[in-house]
Amino acid sequence: MRKNLSEIKDFLLSDRRGQAFLIILTLAVSLLIRLLLFRYNGYFIDENSFKAWYNTAAEKGLYGFYDSTWSDYPPFNIYIFWLFGKISHAIGPGSLDFMIKLPQNLFDLATAYLIFRFLRPRYSFIFSLGAMLVYALNPAVIFDLAVWGQFDSIYTFFLVASLYALLRSRYELSGGLFSVAILTKPQSVVLLPVLAYVMLRNGGWKRAITSGIVFFVVLFVLIIPFHWDNPIKFLVDRYSGYNVYPYNSINAYNIWALLGFWKSDIVPHLGLTYQQWGILAFVLFTIFVMWQLHRKPGGRAPVYAVFLLMFGFFMLMTRMHERYLFPVFALLAMYFSPRIAPWLYAALIGTFFANLAYVLSVLNASQFIPDGHWSIYVLSPLNILLFAYAIWSFVRTQGQPETEKAEEAPHKIPPPPEKPEVIEEKLPPVVAAVSTPRSHALILTVLVLTFFGVSVWNLGDMRAPGSDWTPQTDPDEVYLDLGSTTRVDRVFLLVQNADRLDVDLYWGYPGNWTYQSNMTKSGVWREWGDMYLGRDTRYVRLLFKGLSGRIGEVALYNGGQRLNISSVVGQHGGAGYNALIDEQTLFTHPASNKSRTILDEIYFVRAAEEILDHQEQSELTHPPMSKLIIAASIGALGHNPFGWRFADLIFATAGILLVYLFAKRMFKSSRAGLIAAFLLAFEFMHFVQGRYSSGESFILFFVIAMFYCFYRYYENPDREGKWLFLSLVFFGFGFATKWVVMWGFVGLVFLLFLLKLRKPTISMNEVLWFIGGGIAAIAIYMLSWIPYFLVGHGLGDWWHHQIFMFNFHAGLTATHPSTSDWWSWPWMLRPFYYYYGKLDGSEGILSSFGNPALWWASVPLIVLTAWLMLRKFLPPLYRKLAQRFSKSKADSNQQDDGEGLLARIDMTAAFIVIPFLTQWLCFIFIGRVLFIYHFFPNVLFTILAAVLWAEWLWKKYSWGKWFVAAYIVINVACFAIFFPVISGYPMSSHYWDIFRWMRDWVT
Repeated sequence: MRKNLSEIKDFLLSDRRGQAFLIILTLAVSLLIRLLLFRYNGYFIDENSFKAWYNTAAEKGLYGFYDSTWSDYPPFNIYIFWLFGKISHAIGPGSLDFMIKLPQNLFDLATAYLIFRFLRPRYSFIFSLGAMLVYALNPAVIFDLAVWGQFDSIYTFFLVASLYALLRSRYELSGGLFSVAILTKPQSVVLLPVLAYVMLRNGGWKRAITSGIVFFVVLFVLIIPFHWDNPIKFLVDRYSGYNVYPYNSINAYNIWALLGFWKSDIVPHLGLTYQQWGILAFVLFTIFVMWQLHRKPGGRAPVYAVFLLMFGFFMLMTRMHERYLFPVFALLAMYFSPRIAPWLYAALIGTFFANLAYVLSVLNASQFIPDGHWSIYVLSPLNILLFAYAIWSFVRTQGQPETEKAEEAPHKIPPPPEKPEVIEEKLPPVVAAVSTPRSHALILTVLVLTFFGVSVWNLGDMRAPGSDWTPQTDPDEVYLDLGSTTRVDRVFLLVQNADRLDVDLYWGYPGNWTYQSNMTKSGVWREWGDMYLGRDTRYVRLLFKGLSGRIGEVALYNGGQRLNISSVVGQHGGAGYNALIDEQTLFTHPASNKSRTILDEIYFVRAAEEILDHQEQSELTHPPMSKLIIAASIGALGHNPFGWRFADLIFATAGILLVYLFAKRMFKSSRAGLIAAFLLAFEFMHFVQGRYSSGESFILFFVIAMFYCFYRYYENPDREGKWLFLSLVFFGFGFATKWVVMWGFVGLVFLLFLLKLRKPTISMNEVLWFIGGGIAAIAIYMLSWIPYFLVGHGLGDWWHHQIFMFNFHAGLTATHPSTSDWWSWPWMLRPFYYYYGKLDGSEGILSSFGNPALWWASVPLIVLTAWLMLRKFLPPLYRKLAQRFSKSKADSNQQDDGEGLLARIDMTAAFIVIPFLTQWLCFIFIGRVLFIYHFFPNVLFTILAAVLWAEWLWKKYSWGKWFVAAYIVINVACFAIFFPVISGYPMSSHYWDIFRWMRDWVT
């Protein structure tokens, strides 16, 4: 297996076909994400303008375009409008919404590929692919193009392409591409100083002249098809749009935003208008950048110079829109190298995305950002700091001596170096990776497939009724005809959606009905309700009172057999009532958990489906990440129980692989990884939550990933700063799922503090990775709220909603039969009861609690591990006590006198104990109703503690391996015995009584 994996790796990374596959896959994934986002609306005025321009260009052609409509877009854009407008007309009018967003995204993918091509001669395939990936999946870029639908990527592509050609000494091509960029957006002019400098310096004045000629030829050729008498006047008119908005900042969080948005920039101040001050500042900044470039013009310094000029253009000039920062991401990606910290890029993503998202929400609400708004004093200073750091980085780099002769002449392409261009300080040795033997890989594969197979079995119906019927009057009568008199025990109704449902059940025949029972439900989503009938009858009457409620299907059962309904008759006639019985074959027994939502699935599934329908979410007491993941699962697999639970199962399965890697890394043993994987695979709550759509399995996965990445950093903080960054990224995903992940983060902070007490030095690399990770976590959290913003909410609403969520959980006084105290969780005194159903005389029960073999051992294991953590400083304590009582220093150990106690703590044991305690004991201070699943993330540290002592027994004693094997067998046996209770599988009414080891177990 290792050989096959090695062959696959060699093919993908070394073979040209494999590399091409990875490139295409990256671009395809990026395109797919964008296509899925096309359904969300951008700014309605922009969209209407683009639609009108597409139609005008397609109908009037290039020649008559500017005569037929007003447009402030330069000529090359009209070629795009004309081409895709023609395609839209050929396909049909419904395609225009799609076409107005397609071209800019295709150009952006081409830009991503250019970034790869630019970096590949200097760096490895993996590094170059990574840079392309970072840009292609940039959330701010995707939001600007796929959601808002702006055209910034088109001029960015030509700007990047011109710079690419320039640094490969193809000056004439560079001049032609620069001409197209100017004809797309006037902001492209910032490239001109660098373009002219590099051409004159490396190509000489002759090549500069020929490039200039190509520039004007392309310019003239592209404007020939348009209607004009004077080409100069035509172009001046096309760029007059710059004067349409004479304001200091048009929703751009730059320096001028501190004065407020939409303030006139022609107001005099200290002898010049604000516009003139902005132009002067940018001219001086350009001179400064070119001077710095001249100090060391080789390598990729021109790329960074253009990046700075574009950044400075946004920050210093007036009349800036929020989107004018867009090109800096492609330029900074072109400048990537292994010695460049990623936090500047990540921070710019955060501020740019926040700028776009908030402005779009404000614009769609037909509002303006008021003076003194808090966002101005947050985002603008952040951009100013980032701008200052970018300048400082360039000055510092340009002041360093040349280290790479290969990049002294940009017009010569150096051969790919064997190693990245990094000059590193001497770092501690890399922690050796532990290999996975083939036998262990096979066992792990079988284990994961077994867990997945057992979990996916009876996960849920893969098809569900989709047609609905809604009462039209109050009341509304429906009766069902069975064709002949038949015994009917129970009547089931699939309630798709009901704020309140009130229905009476009758039996008999038309004109002579006998009342049987009533069913009232509220806050229901895709849930089967049932009423007992227990009569012999041909007709069943349902009287719906009230107008709320959406009914998907009605089913009649005798025992465990579904009865055939021959027809349905409604109070008002018509065929609409047939929706109640038209999909009888699409569900199994409705009393089963396979065919309905259970408990909190009502809220999470409903919110996920509302996200897919671009509606206001009904469940917003938790952040949206879990609902987004469930929505993706439903979008891929359909609106059915299998579809809305499958994502949890995938995360639960992936968690087994991740915990294997974690334990293998921590204990430097593949065997340890297997033990951990076994314990998690047969852990009850892990199995239950992986089959239940509420997001708890997402939380466990993100917690495992967060601490695994942090452990990689924890092992070697001088070298592994990127793992600290990734740890914070996964914290961002977890926090965006549920705030309870914060308690794990508290443990992580304690570990970081402990690590720095042990090794006080803090490198700049660590600081940058930490800051970048923090910014990434914040960005992830904000990105998860995109559906919230897209339905019309602004940042003010968002902030008030965060307060609402906090108050909701802090002040929750509701009671619940499954509530439990924090101290009772390891002993499982009261599990969480999800579901109970009667099935053909048997019982289906679904209850969430832990494997007793693991959970009952959790506290003793943690106590032993805590002793291991503290044992190194206990002997000195004993000696100090002995010295005090004996008044003698004869037994003192001088070697320990200068060492602090914390420096001798066992760090691996601390890594297990501290997060366990923070994730558990923090709930002491929580006054709201609590449940046993709040202890679920501590399963990770219980397993690690168990593996620690299992490894000790295995190595220390000859019988240790048998003890460990027996312990694993006990875990598996408990899983098999309790399987009906944790899977909802039907069992006899007496089965559970045999294993009711605790009074409150199950119910």
